[in-house]
Amino acid sequence: MNFKSISCDEFEKLMGEGFVIKAPIEYPEEIEGTDLIIKLGENLDDYRAKLPGKNNKLLVYCYRGFISKHISEQLAKLGYKVYDLGGGMKSWEGSGRELK
Repeated sequence: MNFKSISCDEFEKLMGEGFVIKAPIEYPEEIEGTDLIIKLGENLDDYRAKLPGKNNKLLVYCYRGFISKHISEQLAKLGYKVYDLGGGMKSWEGSGRELK
């Protein structure tokens, strides 16, 4: 199973019906409505109890979009429906949206 890379508009639209995950690097900011932060290098199986059921949409982002692609791919392999924010928070800010 694959994940889908989506635009800021699509990401924002899906936020109301999805579970939002940030894959952080050294940036304290995040998109309003983030439900979970996954650290790079940690075993995603350790997060399963914190994730919703596999019928839910997972929306994943990071700062530039590179780390989130890696996390999205792993989550998709575990059977989740995954949507990755193309360009990450840089794209989000560039579109005029704010971070908290």
